[in-house]
Amino acid sequence: MLWGLDFRKDYRRVCEIVCLLDEVPTLMLTATATNAVKADVCNVLAVEDAAVIARLPNRPNIFLHLLKVKENFEEELSWLIGCLKKGQTKCPKILVYCRNVRAVYQMYMWVMEELGDQAYAGRHHSVDCRLVEMFHSKADQESMERIMTNFPKEDSHIRLLFATIAFGMGVQINDVDIVVHWGLEQSALQYWQEVGRCARDGRPGLAVTYALSRTITTCKDKAMKEVATCSTCCRVQLLQMFAIDSAGAEELETLKLKSNCEQNCLQMCQCALCSCCSNCQVDCCCPSRASSFLERLEKMYVVFLTCFKILAF
Repeated sequence: MLWGLDFRKDYRRVCEIVCLLDEVPTLMLTATATNAVKADVCNVLAVEDAAVIARLPNRPNIFLHLLKVKENFEEELSWLIGCLKKGQTKCPKILVYCRNVRAVYQMYMWVMEELGDQAYAGRHHSVDCRLVEMFHSKADQESMERIMTNFPKEDSHIRLLFATIAFGMGVQINDVDIVVHWGLEQSALQYWQEVGRCARDGRPGLAVTYALSRTITTCKDKAMKEVATCSTCCRVQLLQMFAIDSAGAEELETLKLKSNCEQNCLQMCQCALCSCCSNCQVDCCCPSRASSFLERLEKMYVVFLTCFKILAF
Protein backbone atom coordinates (compact mmCIF):
# COMPACT_ATOMS: atom_id res chain seq x y z
CA MET A 1 0.00 0.00 0.00
CA LEU A 2 1.17 3.56 -0.68
CA TRP A 3 1.03 4.53 2.97
CA GLY A 4 3.60 1.88 3.89
CA LEU A 5 5.74 0.02 1.37
CA ASP A 6 5.90 2.74 -1.25
CA PHE A 7 6.00 5.75 1.07
CA ARG A 8 7.74 5.21 4.41
CA LYS A 9 8.74 1.65 5.29
CA ASP A 10 9.33 2.61 8.92
CA TYR A 11 5.64 3.44 9.25
CA ARG A 12 4.97 -0.28 9.27
CA ARG A 13 6.79 -0.50 12.61
CA VAL A 14 4.43 1.92 14.37
CA CYS A 15 2.59 -1.13 15.74
CA GLU A 16 5.55 -1.69 18.07
CA ILE A 17 4.74 1.61 19.79
CA VAL A 18 0.99 0.92 19.73
CA CYS A 19 1.56 -2.41 21.54
CA LEU A 20 3.58 -0.69 24.26
CA LEU A 21 0.75 1.80 24.82
CA ASP A 22 -2.03 -0.73 24.99
CA GLU A 23 -4.52 1.42 26.90
CA VAL A 24 -3.92 4.59 24.88
CA PRO A 25 -6.47 5.37 22.12
CA THR A 26 -5.03 5.32 18.59
CA LEU A 27 -6.17 7.88 16.03
CA MET A 28 -5.33 7.24 12.36
CA LEU A 29 -5.80 10.08 9.87
CA THR A 30 -5.51 10.20 6.09
CA ALA A 31 -6.84 12.39 3.29
CA THR A 32 -7.50 9.54 0.87
CA ALA A 33 -7.99 5.86 1.56
CA THR A 34 -9.77 2.91 0.03
CA ASN A 35 -11.17 -0.13 1.83
CA ALA A 36 -7.97 -1.99 0.90
CA VAL A 37 -5.78 0.73 2.44
CA LYS A 38 -7.96 0.81 5.57
CA ALA A 39 -7.64 -2.98 5.97
CA ASP A 40 -3.87 -2.81 5.48
CA VAL A 41 -3.43 -0.02 8.05
CA CYS A 42 -5.54 -1.82 10.66
CA ASN A 43 -3.71 -5.09 10.02
CA VAL A 44 -0.22 -3.62 10.29
CA LEU A 45 -1.09 -1.60 13.40
CA ALA A 46 -2.88 -4.60 14.91
CA VAL A 47 -6.03 -2.56 15.43
CA GLU A 48 -9.29 -4.48 15.59
CA ASP A 49 -12.83 -3.15 15.23
CA ALA A 50 -11.69 0.40 14.48
CA ALA A 51 -14.45 3.00 14.35
CA VAL A 52 -14.33 4.71 10.96
CA ILE A 53 -15.42 8.28 10.22
CA ALA A 54 -15.11 8.94 6.51
CA ARG A 55 -16.38 11.15 3.74
CA LEU A 56 -15.74 11.20 0.01
CA PRO A 57 -12.71 13.31 -1.00
CA ASN A 58 -14.72 15.07 -3.69
CA ARG A 59 -13.32 18.26 -5.22
CA PRO A 60 -16.36 19.74 -7.01
CA ASN A 61 -14.45 22.88 -8.08
CA ILE A 62 -12.20 20.79 -10.36
CA PHE A 63 -13.48 19.85 -13.81
CA LEU A 64 -12.20 16.46 -14.98
CA HIS A 65 -11.34 16.20 -18.66
CA LEU A 66 -10.16 12.91 -20.14
CA LEU A 67 -8.78 12.63 -23.66
CA LYS A 68 -7.75 9.45 -25.48
CA VAL A 69 -4.78 10.37 -27.64
CA LYS A 70 -1.72 9.06 -29.44
CA GLU A 71 1.79 9.79 -28.16
CA ASN A 72 2.31 13.09 -29.96
CA PHE A 73 2.81 15.63 -27.20
CA GLU A 74 3.99 18.33 -29.63
CA GLU A 75 0.50 18.37 -31.13
CA GLU A 76 -1.62 17.63 -28.06
CA LEU A 77 0.16 20.04 -25.73
CA SER A 78 0.70 22.87 -28.22
CA TRP A 79 -1.79 24.96 -26.20
CA LEU A 80 0.84 25.22 -23.46
CA ILE A 81 3.13 27.13 -25.84
CA GLY A 82 0.36 29.53 -26.87
CA CYS A 83 -0.67 30.08 -23.27
CA LEU A 84 2.84 30.97 -22.12
CA LYS A 85 3.59 33.21 -25.10
CA LYS A 86 0.41 35.17 -24.62
CA GLY A 87 0.22 35.25 -20.85
CA GLN A 88 3.87 35.18 -19.72
CA THR A 89 3.83 35.70 -15.91
CA LYS A 90 0.01 36.06 -16.02
CA CYS A 91 -0.40 32.61 -17.53
CA PRO A 92 -2.42 30.17 -15.37
CA LYS A 93 -0.20 28.09 -13.10
CA ILE A 94 0.10 24.64 -14.68
CA LEU A 95 1.49 21.39 -13.29
CA VAL A 96 2.18 18.57 -15.78
CA TYR A 97 2.77 15.05 -14.43
CA CYS A 98 4.79 12.70 -16.63
CA ARG A 99 5.37 9.00 -16.10
CA ASN A 100 9.17 9.13 -16.14
CA VAL A 101 12.19 11.45 -16.08
CA ARG A 102 12.80 11.00 -19.80
CA ALA A 103 9.34 12.35 -20.67
CA VAL A 104 9.81 15.28 -18.27
CA TYR A 105 13.10 16.20 -19.93
CA GLN A 106 11.76 15.83 -23.49
CA MET A 107 8.74 18.05 -22.86
CA TYR A 108 10.75 20.64 -20.95
CA MET A 109 13.33 20.95 -23.74
CA TRP A 110 10.59 21.12 -26.38
CA VAL A 111 8.77 23.96 -24.60
CA MET A 112 11.99 25.89 -23.96
CA GLU A 113 12.98 25.60 -27.62
CA GLU A 114 9.54 26.66 -28.85
CA LEU A 115 9.42 29.66 -26.52
CA GLY A 116 12.95 30.91 -27.12
CA ASP A 117 13.39 34.34 -25.52
CA GLN A 118 9.77 34.18 -24.30
CA ALA A 119 10.71 31.39 -21.90
CA TYR A 120 11.90 34.09 -19.50
CA ALA A 121 10.18 36.87 -17.60
CA GLY A 122 11.97 40.04 -18.66
CA ARG A 123 15.21 40.40 -20.55
CA HIS A 124 17.50 38.37 -18.31
CA HIS A 125 17.97 34.72 -19.30
CA SER A 126 18.59 33.43 -15.79
CA VAL A 127 17.04 30.59 -13.80
CA ASP A 128 15.42 33.19 -11.55
CA CYS A 129 13.36 34.46 -14.50
CA ARG A 130 12.45 31.15 -16.16
CA LEU A 131 8.74 30.53 -16.75
CA VAL A 132 9.21 26.77 -17.19
CA GLU A 133 10.86 24.29 -14.82
CA MET A 134 11.18 20.54 -14.34
CA PHE A 135 11.20 18.55 -11.11
CA HIS A 136 12.21 14.90 -10.70
CA SER A 137 14.25 12.65 -8.42
CA LYS A 138 17.44 13.08 -10.46
CA ALA A 139 17.38 16.89 -10.36
CA ASP A 140 20.12 18.60 -8.35
CA GLN A 141 19.30 19.76 -4.83
CA GLU A 142 19.72 23.44 -5.69
CA SER A 143 17.11 23.22 -8.48
CA MET A 144 14.67 21.34 -6.25
CA GLU A 145 14.97 23.92 -3.49
CA ARG A 146 14.59 26.82 -5.93
CA ILE A 147 11.40 25.34 -7.37
CA MET A 148 9.97 24.38 -3.98
CA THR A 149 10.59 27.92 -2.74
CA ASN A 150 9.30 29.80 -5.77
CA PHE A 151 6.45 27.76 -7.27
CA PRO A 152 4.15 28.00 -4.20
CA LYS A 153 4.30 31.82 -4.25
CA GLU A 154 1.23 33.60 -5.58
CA ASP A 155 3.44 35.85 -7.75
CA SER A 156 5.77 33.03 -8.84
CA HIS A 157 7.48 33.49 -12.19
CA ILE A 158 7.22 29.71 -12.70
CA ARG A 159 4.00 29.17 -14.65
CA LEU A 160 4.61 25.67 -16.03
CA LEU A 161 6.19 22.79 -14.13
CA PHE A 162 6.89 19.36 -15.63
CA ALA A 163 7.27 16.75 -12.90
CA THR A 164 7.25 13.09 -11.95
CA ILE A 165 5.65 11.73 -8.78
CA ALA A 166 8.74 13.08 -6.97
CA PHE A 167 6.83 16.36 -6.80
CA GLY A 168 3.98 15.43 -4.53
CA MET A 169 3.77 14.37 -0.91
CA GLY A 170 3.79 17.32 1.47
CA VAL A 171 3.53 19.95 -1.27
CA GLN A 172 1.07 22.74 -0.46
CA ILE A 173 0.36 25.11 -3.37
CA ASN A 174 -3.00 26.86 -3.27
CA ASP A 175 -3.21 28.44 -6.72
CA VAL A 176 -2.46 25.74 -9.31
CA ASP A 177 -5.04 26.31 -12.04
CA ILE A 178 -4.48 23.23 -14.19
CA VAL A 179 -3.10 19.76 -13.46
CA VAL A 180 -2.20 17.70 -16.53
CA HIS A 181 -1.43 13.98 -16.66
CA TRP A 182 0.46 12.80 -19.74
CA GLY A 183 -0.49 9.13 -19.65
CA LEU A 184 -2.42 7.20 -17.02
CA GLU A 185 -1.04 7.04 -13.51
CA GLN A 186 -0.13 3.68 -11.99
CA SER A 187 -3.14 3.75 -9.69
CA ALA A 188 -6.42 5.64 -9.33
CA LEU A 189 -5.47 6.48 -5.74
CA GLN A 190 -2.24 8.17 -6.81
CA TYR A 191 -4.06 9.92 -9.65
CA TRP A 192 -6.71 11.41 -7.35
CA GLN A 193 -4.07 12.61 -4.90
CA GLU A 194 -2.30 14.44 -7.75
CA VAL A 195 -5.56 15.89 -9.08
CA GLY A 196 -6.09 17.23 -5.56
CA ARG A 197 -3.11 19.55 -5.97
CA CYS A 198 -5.24 21.65 -8.30
CA ALA A 199 -7.21 24.71 -7.12
CA ARG A 200 -6.74 24.13 -3.40
CA ASP A 201 -7.94 27.65 -2.63
CA GLY A 202 -11.39 26.86 -4.07
CA ARG A 203 -10.93 28.55 -7.45
CA PRO A 204 -12.28 26.77 -10.57
CA GLY A 205 -9.69 24.18 -11.54
CA LEU A 206 -9.08 21.91 -14.50
CA ALA A 207 -7.62 18.40 -14.41
CA VAL A 208 -6.70 17.11 -17.86
CA THR A 209 -5.72 13.49 -18.44
CA TYR A 210 -4.22 12.41 -21.74
CA ALA A 211 -4.93 8.69 -21.76
CA LEU A 212 -2.28 7.35 -24.12
CA SER A 213 -3.36 4.05 -25.67
CA ARG A 214 -0.14 2.38 -24.53
CA THR A 215 -0.65 3.41 -20.91
CA ILE A 216 -4.24 2.14 -20.99
CA THR A 217 -3.06 -1.25 -22.25
CA THR A 218 -0.24 -1.57 -19.72
CA CYS A 219 -2.15 -0.17 -16.73
CA LYS A 220 -2.46 -2.87 -14.05
CA ASP A 221 -4.76 -0.92 -11.76
CA LYS A 222 -8.35 -1.94 -12.51
CA ALA A 223 -9.91 1.23 -11.11
CA MET A 224 -7.61 3.52 -13.14
CA LYS A 225 -8.27 1.59 -16.35
CA GLU A 226 -12.04 1.73 -15.76
CA VAL A 227 -11.87 5.52 -15.37
CA ALA A 228 -9.99 5.82 -18.67
CA THR A 229 -12.40 3.64 -20.61
CA CYS A 230 -15.78 4.43 -19.03
CA SER A 231 -18.44 6.45 -20.86
CA THR A 232 -20.28 7.43 -17.68
CA CYS A 233 -19.28 9.97 -15.01
CA CYS A 234 -15.51 9.93 -14.37
CA ARG A 235 -15.99 11.51 -10.94
CA VAL A 236 -18.41 8.85 -9.73
CA GLN A 237 -16.17 6.12 -11.15
CA LEU A 238 -13.27 7.48 -9.10
CA LEU A 239 -15.05 8.42 -5.89
CA GLN A 240 -16.83 5.10 -5.44
CA MET A 241 -13.51 3.47 -4.54
CA PHE A 242 -13.29 5.85 -1.55
CA ALA A 243 -16.68 4.84 -0.16
CA ILE A 244 -15.19 3.17 2.94
CA ASP A 245 -17.72 0.98 4.74
CA SER A 246 -20.45 2.54 2.55
CA ALA A 247 -19.60 6.07 3.76
CA GLY A 248 -20.53 8.54 1.04
CA ALA A 249 -23.08 6.26 -0.62
CA GLU A 250 -25.74 8.96 -0.46
CA GLU A 251 -23.43 11.56 -2.02
CA LEU A 252 -22.55 9.14 -4.80
CA GLU A 253 -26.23 8.66 -5.62
CA THR A 254 -26.67 12.44 -5.76
CA LEU A 255 -23.75 12.75 -8.16
CA LYS A 256 -25.31 10.13 -10.42
CA LEU A 257 -28.54 12.15 -10.65
CA LYS A 258 -27.12 15.39 -12.03
CA SER A 259 -29.82 17.51 -13.67
CA ASN A 260 -29.53 19.07 -17.10
CA CYS A 261 -29.31 22.82 -17.72
CA GLU A 262 -32.71 24.51 -17.51
CA GLN A 263 -31.72 27.87 -18.98
CA ASN A 264 -29.80 29.33 -21.89
CA CYS A 265 -26.56 30.49 -20.29
CA LEU A 266 -24.96 33.64 -21.68
CA GLN A 267 -21.37 32.48 -21.30
CA MET A 268 -20.02 29.07 -20.25
CA CYS A 269 -22.74 26.77 -18.93
CA GLN A 270 -22.27 26.01 -15.23
CA CYS A 271 -24.92 23.32 -14.75
CA ALA A 272 -24.13 20.18 -12.76
CA LEU A 273 -23.20 18.30 -15.93
CA CYS A 274 -20.87 21.00 -17.27
CA SER A 275 -19.15 21.41 -13.88
CA CYS A 276 -18.36 17.73 -13.44
CA CYS A 277 -16.43 15.96 -16.20
CA SER A 278 -16.04 15.63 -19.95
CA ASN A 279 -18.29 12.55 -20.06
CA CYS A 280 -21.13 14.32 -18.23
CA GLN A 281 -20.73 17.53 -20.22
CA VAL A 282 -21.65 15.73 -23.45
CA ASP A 283 -25.18 15.21 -22.07
CA CYS A 284 -25.83 18.94 -21.50
CA CYS A 285 -28.27 20.46 -23.98
CA CYS A 286 -27.33 24.10 -23.30
CA PRO A 287 -25.95 25.94 -26.39
CA SER A 288 -23.33 27.58 -24.15
CA ARG A 289 -21.72 24.35 -23.03
CA ALA A 290 -18.04 24.00 -23.96
CA SER A 291 -17.90 21.60 -26.90
CA SER A 292 -14.18 20.86 -26.61
CA PHE A 293 -11.27 20.99 -24.23
CA LEU A 294 -9.80 24.14 -25.80
CA GLU A 295 -13.17 25.88 -25.77
CA ARG A 296 -13.39 25.26 -22.03
CA LEU A 297 -9.95 26.80 -21.63
CA GLU A 298 -11.03 29.79 -23.70
CA LYS A 299 -14.08 30.39 -21.55
CA MET A 300 -12.27 29.80 -18.25
CA TYR A 301 -9.43 32.16 -19.13
CA VAL A 302 -10.90 34.84 -21.37
CA VAL A 303 -7.64 36.77 -21.43
CA PHE A 304 -6.10 33.99 -23.50
CA LEU A 305 -8.94 33.79 -26.02
CA THR A 306 -6.81 34.98 -28.94
CA CYS A 307 -4.12 32.46 -28.11
CA PHE A 308 -6.41 29.45 -28.05
CA LYS A 309 -8.58 30.60 -30.95
CA ILE A 310 -5.95 29.66 -33.51
CA LEU A 311 -5.66 26.11 -32.21
CA ALA A 312 -7.95 23.38 -33.50
CA PHE A 313 -9.02 20.56 -31.19
